[in-house]
Amino acid sequence: SASLAAEAVRILLQKKGIRPAPHYFQYDPFSRRFCRGYLAMGNRHPLQRIKLRMVRRKLNAALPLDLPAGPDRAEDTGQIIAHLIDAGCQAPSGDNCQPWKFIGSDNRIDLYLKPEADTCFFNFNQMASMIACGAAVENICQAATRYGLRPSISFITAEKEPDLLARIDLEPHQIQESPLARFIWARHTNRTTFSGRPIPARDIQALENSLSDFPTARLALVRDKEDIQDLAQLIYEADIIRSRRRDLHGHFMKMVRFSREAALEKRDGLPLKNLEAGPAGEAFLKFIRPLPGLAGSLGMGRMVARTAARWTLQSSAMGLVTVHGRDRTALMTGGSALERIWLTATAAGLSFQPMTAITLFRERWNAGGQSDFTMPQQQRLGRLWPLFDHIFPVESGETRIMLFRLGYGTPVSCRTLRRYQGSGAAS
Repeated sequence: SASLAAEAVRILLQKKGIRPAPHYFQYDPFSRRFCRGYLAMGNRHPLQRIKLRMVRRKLNAALPLDLPAGPDRAEDTGQIIAHLIDAGCQAPSGDNCQPWKFIGSDNRIDLYLKPEADTCFFNFNQMASMIACGAAVENICQAATRYGLRPSISFITAEKEPDLLARIDLEPHQIQESPLARFIWARHTNRTTFSGRPIPARDIQALENSLSDFPTARLALVRDKEDIQDLAQLIYEADIIRSRRRDLHGHFMKMVRFSREAALEKRDGLPLKNLEAGPAGEAFLKFIRPLPGLAGSLGMGRMVARTAARWTLQSSAMGLVTVHGRDRTALMTGGSALERIWLTATAAGLSFQPMTAITLFRERWNAGGQSDFTMPQQQRLGRLWPLFDHIFPVESGETRIMLFRLGYGTPVSCRTLRRYQGSGAAS
């Protein structure tokens, strides 16, 4: 502070000796050393950028996992409802499209589907969006325990109300705060390199036990290296199709936020840094953004598919969540079960990444959507299903909700943002 004051006085008196950045001087009181010099290129220097990135990763890793400051039980009911809706908004959704709307009252939250939020090829019959809405319900239920509220969920059939999916009634109750509630804001997708080290048996057991409240849902975990290698090949083949489809390329580019300003303004989609593509990958994505045809000719499909396969091979385990049934109540139940597993994994310090293409393709295929693929794509997918079903057998009447990888990654470079989408008493 004394050095800054001296420089301020020098500037005010217009004395000579001012040397602007990237010149620097620094006094370290602990070591009693004074340093001065010139930093070539300033913070744009490649080495300096590496240092800054390392510092950011360490700071992100050191951030507390506590819930953001929320209202106490004695506070206004509207503030509590608003906090619960905010918890619901933290749920995962396809490309962070956030396909929901909440309407809150004194003791109730209604959850509505916004079908226009995601109309891409992946979201067949709004399946992915209803899974996301189920995850939002789970977050609200977990967060409600903080205020001594017991949630009662009523799923609404399409015949009664096309877009009203669920009604959550909140009743005062002597209930302990859920240990998973504090991880609602910590949960995120991790696309970094995983170490591949084994997951302790206690954490595997916690994941398997997490679905005790969801009798129609099931978790299958694969840890055998040969099965993981086979899954890597299956994911590679599915991602070849995903990357070469112009409609999926266009949707993906529409959802990437290529600047910090765009991410802050829209508060949805995927910030470019969140993709963990590295400087070269980010430059390539910017280059092919308006050129879906060129992307295929430049080998983008194989490059993206290889990345997904490499991610799979680094995994400590691969998991598949299934649920009995296919109607929207079943899909939302599956989404809630998936979020419970994800929160449990986050509490155990595990990194988690959904691997969506192969499961969504499989369910579209099963629902009669084979003709939505080109003939070469049908032939490629038809060769995948026997091995996929061998690794993850599915019982009659079950629907695949999500395939994901687990392991131990490094802190992510950037998190996704959320919009607050509530109204009524919580507005």
